[in-house]
This record gives sequence, structure tokens and C-alpha cells, in this order.
Amino acid sequence: MTEQILVVDDEPDTRETMALFLMHQGYGVQSAANAERAWEELCRKTFDLVVLDVMMPGMNGFDLLKKIRATAALKNLPVIMVTALDKTSDGVRAFELGADDYLTKPFVNAELIARTSTALRHRRLENEQSRGVQLEAFKEALGRIAHQMNQPLVQLTRCSRQLFKEVEELDPELNSIRRDLYDQCVRIQLILKQLEKIKTLNAQ
Repeated sequence: MTEQILVVDDEPDTRETMALFLMHQGYGVQSAANAERAWEELCRKTFDLVVLDVMMPGMNGFDLLKKIRATAALKNLPVIMVTALDKTSDGVRAFELGADDYLTKPFVNAELIARTSTALRHRRLENEQSRGVQLEAFKEALGRIAHQMNQPLVQLTRCSRQLFKEVEELDPELNSIRRDLYDQCVRIQLILKQLEKIKTLNAQ
């Protein structure tokens, strides 16, 4: 799946240049001329990275970064801030507000590509780790469910066996029902054993 990048800059030439070079690298790119428009895009689409200029009229880049980090669905979204060359303090503030990286203008396109690639690679690794944690939790939950169900099922199977002894000579129809009950108990036990195997594999 193509990774999606949102480029936010009020300078048309800079915005178009960044978008063009990123598209040439195979990324999907959406552009926004101001932070307000960028916020609208972030609320209605899913992006893998934001390249965000600091100095813009109205809501500036820092304000948008604050909103991103304060929003649960966006707080882990990678953001690269673009700052002016003579304002090194902007880079420090960007990191303080939660930016993942920053570029200073003017920058060479190779630097843009390198920092973008690094940020997206980190995001992929974090997503893989997150999926791994979720899978581990799912396996653990399956194991607990299997363990909790096993004890009452064992008791039910024992009752079924006892019922067999009491009804097999009295009523053939009841005996057939008892046999079906016992068979279903055995099937469920086999399923629970499979679930417990998943937990065992998880622990290895």
C-alpha cells in the first residue's frame, strides 16, 4: 500500500516542489496551503506522515502540531517540521512539542527524501511492534478463556458419563441424547486444547 504524506506550506513553490519530489519517490501526496486546511484533511483522511511548515498565517505549524499530539487518533502520526534557517530555536521547540524531525530552509531535496524515508521506516517498525503486542495479548486471552472453560466442561463430561450409566437400559431415546451430549463435550474439549496450544506457542 502506498504511504500517504500531507505537505503543509503556505508558499506555493515550496509546497509544490516538496510534493513533486515525494511523488517521484512513490509516495502518495496531498498538499495544504495552511494549517486550517491541513487539519480538515487530517480529520477526514489517513496519512502516514506530515511535512509541516512552521511560519504560516493564521494557525501556525506549532499550533497544528499541538492539535495533532492532543488528538488520540493522530498523536502517533510522524511530523517533520520545516523551519527557517536563522531560527534554530524553532527546531528545539518543534522537538519539545513532539515533532519527529525538522528541516531548515533552504534544504536540498536529498535531505527531504532521507528524513522522510527515516520517519516512515520508524513508523512501520512501531506499527509492526504494536501489532505484535496486540497479537500476544490476543493469544493470552485465548489461553485464559480455554483454561476457564475447561474445568466446567470436564465436570459436564463426567455428568454425561454418569447419565449414560443410569439411562442406557431404561430409554434408548434418552441414551441417544446422552451420547450426543457426550460427543459434543468431547468436541469442545478438543477445541479448547487447540486454544491452549496457541498460548503455549506464545510463551515459547
